[in-house]
Amino acid sequence: MKKTLPSNQKLALRMSGYTASAGALLTLSPIAKGEVIYSGIQNLEVNFPSEYLEIDLNGDFINDFGFYMIGYSYVYSYGSVFINYKAGYGVIINPKTDAYDNSWMVHSTIVRSYYNSYYGTTSQFIVPIVHGLESGINVNSSQSMWSDLSYPMWMGALGVGNIISYYSPYYSVHYSWAAGDFIGEEHYIGVRFFIDREQHYGWIRLSMGDELEPMTIVDWAYEDV
Repeated sequence: MKKTLPSNQKLALRMSGYTASAGALLTLSPIAKGEVIYSGIQNLEVNFPSEYLEIDLNGDFINDFGFYMIGYSYVYSYGSVFINYKAGYGVIINPKTDAYDNSWMVHSTIVRSYYNSYYGTTSQFIVPIVHGLESGINVNSSQSMWSDLSYPMWMGALGVGNIISYYSPYYSVHYSWAAGDFIGEEHYIGVRFFIDREQHYGWIRLSMGDELEPMTIVDWAYEDV
């Protein structure tokens, strides 16, 4: 049974974790040879319009990663045609509730430019695409594509898209566009985070619906060394 968050409510989830055979799902560092601490199945849903979830991977009362779904929709008419438009995105965020920087594996970036006609300047908004890992990938220091740690509230795109539907007495048309490794898929996010002053590696398993929601955090695991 899935756990659904109250709408527009921030939830901090803290798990003490327990040891299990979670290493078989996704390979952690073969060098450290520590125990794998596994959360157990969680199935936590995050939905539109603005639900936000923070998780504490190791139960030390420091939130390590946040997940945010934001979207908007509106309905309008043009003659006898009704148009329903919906757009949104899901991201992973570093909550920055500790003194260190946590990050996740990425493989590319979205770059959006905005032109200010008043000042005649162009600014860019850059969001890294989170790498949706398959089972068996090593999550360790040999990986080089990690999110940028220099920005205090950096986010990674899990999925982004828009949906538009036309309805009339004679026909109905539905279009949708979505991008991201987790749209309609279940994959792993390779993560690294700090416990005290030591960096640990782990993974978070996550899926998104074919049209973005729900975003479901299935479970997670990390290595205790």
